[in-house]
Amino acid sequence: MSKVKIILFTMDKTYAQFFSNFMINPENSQRYSIQIYTELGVFKENTRNKKSHILLTDVELSNEDRLPFEKVITLSEVNDSEDNVDSVFKYQPLKDLLTHVLAKFYENSGKVIPIGPEKIKNLLYPFTVDLLVQVRRYLHYALQDICRCKEREYFT
Repeated sequence: MSKVKIILFTMDKTYAQFFSNFMINPENSQRYSIQIYTELGVFKENTRNKKSHILLTDVELSNEDRLPFEKVITLSEVNDSEDNVDSVFKYQPLKDLLTHVLAKFYENSGKVIPIGPEKIKNLLYPFTVDLLVQVRRYLHYALQDICRCKEREYFT
């Protein structure tokens, strides 16, 4: 299985450090090839004419700087990424951020997701949590209604 090449370009050095620390994890380093840049000149020099899969950035770049990447995803400061196809919320847990980034990359590229059935759980996690919360809420309301009906039957 080939690694997904991700390049992070941000002027936020603290965020770059957190991202780097997270990606050191052996599980992540086996799946992803990561490069992190915090200076525009170095970024342009090292990415020119080199193909990569994904560019994560919170910096506005020219179309020429975006050419070497199959997918450019903007790191948004505001959590409205569901409305924007090419944007993810910057300040979410990094595991969730990677899940969203990969989902957007594979959705738009038409490539097959290179994971087995045991890994699908991690990819679908953000979506299934919302669904489970809704089901739990509906079951709670249904149980309350049943209890109210039994109370009415008992007193009549």
